[in-house]
Amino acid sequence: VLSCVFSKHGLVECILGTNGRGEGLVTIFSYLITLVICSKGYKYINKTFKIGIIAAIIVSIYGIVQANVPLNINLPFGVSNGEGVAEGTMGNQNFFSSYLCIFLPMLCYYFLNNKGYKSIVGIAVLFTAFVFAKTLGGYLVFIVMYLVLHIINILLL
Repeated sequence: VLSCVFSKHGLVECILGTNGRGEGLVTIFSYLITLVICSKGYKYINKTFKIGIIAAIIVSIYGIVQANVPLNINLPFGVSNGEGVAEGTMGNQNFFSSYLCIFLPMLCYYFLNNKGYKSIVGIAVLFTAFVFAKTLGGYLVFIVMYLVLHIINILLL
């Protein structure tokens, strides 16, 4: 909030996120609200997670195709494709990688706890798109999150 108030870009621009990456104070508060909702009512939003994972799989398939299509072919949705790089529908490979870092650990956790072998297909699609995103930060985040999932599984058993 303080950085928003004292920013050189103007208060309204920082609140709405109209400059730069589009992440303003409103977006940050929506992240916090989402965290609180998810931590309090996991039982009630379980179906929503499934819809989110299906959407992530669809966007991942788009990213895989995008990374493997020649540069002279334009894909729909107005997203330009880089040579061998997946951006999904996000327009930026870092945003795409961050998006996948949300859903990939969820699927891994589901697989570790439920042994749902159908989830391996989803994990493979998301992981393939994740590799094509080619972001070191995303790789490091996924490794740390996966290690934390294993530690939590060991402690809970």
